[in-house]
Amino acid sequence: MPALSERYEVHLVDLPRPRVLSRVRPADAAAWLAHWLDDAGLDAPVLVGHSLGGLIAAQVAAHEPELVGRLVLVDPAGVPSGRALTLEPLALAGSLITVPLRFFTQLGADALRWGPSALLRGGLYARGTDIRVDLESIRAPTLVV
Repeated sequence: MPALSERYEVHLVDLPRPRVLSRVRPADAAAWLAHWLDDAGLDAPVLVGHSLGGLIAAQVAAHEPELVGRLVLVDPAGVPSGRALTLEPLALAGSLITVPLRFFTQLGADALRWGPSALLRGGLYARGTDIRVDLESIRAPTLVV
């Protein structure tokens, strides 16, 4: 964030976390973000999202193309892996071995902040959503990492 902020106007948007007893659902996150972008009145912003945030950013770019100038998707969720649901946690745990300590610390802090129920709901939403149906609707220049 500090490096990007030196050259660009940066907004770090924290989506509402889905909670067991709330009406916030992961499926509503793209509409929430589109509303936020529309209210912010930003001129052709670059929308960057990682994991579930990448899925949501892609959905916004597909369904509200006038709100997104460019798109960066970092390991977006919503791309079916073909693995059984029971094997997904093992694959995720295996990928954590390659994560730099600094990122792992941030990942852990984010997981604690979200809590287990919100992580589960977000994960199940990502697992049950196929981003490929939206890809051809995305008009913004897109970088996939």
